[in-house]
Amino acid sequence: MRYPLLARILVWFFLNLVLVVLVVGAFFHFEFRLGFDSLLLGQTDERIRAVRSVLGAQLSDAPASEWDAILERFSEAYQVQFYLLSEDGRPLAGEPVVLPQVVRRRLAAWAPAAPELRGPGWRRGPGGGDGAGGMPPWGGRRWMLADTNAPRPGPGGPGRSGLMELAPPEEGWPGPPRLQPYPRFVVRTTSPLEYWVGVRIPVAVSPAPGESAWTVRPLTLLARSTTWGGVLFADPFPWLLLGSIIVVLSVVFWLPMVSHITRGLGKVTRVAEQIAEGDLDARVELRRRDELGQLGAAINRMTGRLSGFVNGQRRFLGDVAHELCSPLARCEMALELLRTETNPSHHARVADLQEEVRHMAALVQELLSYARASLGGGGVVLRDLVLKPLVDEVAGREGREGVEIRLSIPADIRVLAEPELLRRSLGNLVRNAVRYAGDAGPITVSVDRQQEQGVMLVVGDLGPGIP
Repeated sequence: MRYPLLARILVWFFLNLVLVVLVVGAFFHFEFRLGFDSLLLGQTDERIRAVRSVLGAQLSDAPASEWDAILERFSEAYQVQFYLLSEDGRPLAGEPVVLPQVVRRRLAAWAPAAPELRGPGWRRGPGGGDGAGGMPPWGGRRWMLADTNAPRPGPGGPGRSGLMELAPPEEGWPGPPRLQPYPRFVVRTTSPLEYWVGVRIPVAVSPAPGESAWTVRPLTLLARSTTWGGVLFADPFPWLLLGSIIVVLSVVFWLPMVSHITRGLGKVTRVAEQIAEGDLDARVELRRRDELGQLGAAINRMTGRLSGFVNGQRRFLGDVAHELCSPLARCEMALELLRTETNPSHHARVADLQEEVRHMAALVQELLSYARASLGGGGVVLRDLVLKPLVDEVAGREGREGVEIRLSIPADIRVLAEPELLRRSLGNLVRNAVRYAGDAGPITVSVDRQQEQGVMLVVGDLGPGIP
C-alpha cells in the first residue's frame, strides 16, 4: 500500500498539535495546579455562582418541606439533576441517589462543617469572635448577613437573602474582609459517563420552636448531568469551533510549503521513471537551493554520465559490427571458391559452412542496424502497412525444402510498424524455427487480435524447445 508523503506530513502535524496541547496542559497542571476541574469550572463558574445565589435565596425563603419541589423546578430549568446534602453528607432534598466513590472522596476532602451562625444581626458562636456584634470564625471563614432587618415576605421573621462569604482580613492589612471563593469541584465518572458539580451553598434555616435566631448552614449542592452542555454547563461548541479554526489555519499555513516539497518530488519521480524507460535525455528542471535541488542536480549528472556510457557502448557495438562485415564477406567468397574447387562429395559440408557464415553475417548486420538506430539522429518512423504480404515475403525467404510453413494471416489486417525492423524480427523467429524445429512438424505463423494492445504476431513450432 502506498502512503503519500502529504498524508504522512499531515498525520505528524496533527500528532504535533496533540503533543503541544498535552505539554501545555501538563505545564499548567504542575505549575499552577490547574487541572480538569479548573478548565471546566472556568467555563461555567458564572452560571454556577448565579444558580448558587438564586437557589440559596429561594431555599432560605422556603420551609424544608418545599425544598424538593424547588430542586425539581431548577432541575427542569437547567436540564440537570440537583441534590441538596447536609454538612455531613446526608441527603436533604432531591431524588434518592447513590453517590459515586469519587464524589464521596471530594466531599470528604472538604473541611468539616463549621459552627452554626445565628441571627438576627451578628452573634458570637461557640469559639469566640471579633468585631462589633461578634464575627465567629467558621472553619477559617466569616459570613456577612446582608439585609438582616428586612421584613420577611411572609410570617416568620426577618429574611435571609443575600448571604456573602467573607475571608478573614489579611495579616497587617486594615480594612474590611475580602470576598473568598466558595468551595466547589467538578468530577467526571466513566461508568456511567456523568459530570458532577459540587458547591457549598449557605442556606438560612428558620428558628426552631422556642428560638428567635436564624441558622445559616453551609449545605452542599450537587448537580449531575450525562453531557457537558445544556443550560448550566458550558457549551462545548465554542471549544470545537476554536479547535477547528486552529486546525484549518494551521493546514492553510503549512499546505503551501508541503505542496512545494511534494511538487518537487513529483518532478524528480517522473524524470526517474523516464530514465528507467530508457530516455537518457530526460532532465530534472528544479531551480531550488535546498536538498531537493541538490537531488535534481545529482540525478542530472548521473543521467549525463549514463548517457555517455550507453552511447559509447552502442558506438562500440556499431564499430565492431561494421568491422566484422568485411571479414564475413571474404569468408563467404572463399567458401564459394572452395565449393567449386573441392570434390563434389564435400559440397554438402561446404554448404553448411556457407549457411553458418550467412547466418553470422545476418546477425552482424542486425547488430549494426541496432547500433545505428540507437545512435542515429532520426527515430523510428511507423507506417501503416498490410501485414500479410510482409509475412509471405519473410516465409518465402527463410523457408527451405522439406519444411512446411503454414500462414494464417487475414488479408485485411493492417498494422502500424517500421517495415524493415518488423521484417528482421519476424525473419529471426522463422529462421530459428526452421533451423531447430523444421523436421519436427509444420511451423505456423498466425495473428491474435488484442482489443487494447493491437495485433500479436505468433510464430509456433513443434520442436523440443530450450532444454
